[in-house]
Amino acid sequence: MAFLRQYAAECRKGKSTAPQSPPPVISEAEERKAVTYEMYQEVCRRAAYGDPEAIRELQPPSAK
Repeated sequence: MAFLRQYAAECRKGKSTAPQSPPPVISEAEERKAVTYEMYQEVCRRAAYGDPEAIRELQPPSAK
């Protein structure tokens, strides 16, 4: 058991002295906000009336 305690102590010490990694890069797709069903219905309604912005919002994202 003493070995396990020593091992755990070494792991904790290693974590505290390890350099901090940079924050993860967030892609544009991940930055997009979630849309409620009511908001989606409103966009669909606007697209049905010809709103170009609403039509663009309903298009799938372009592959890069």
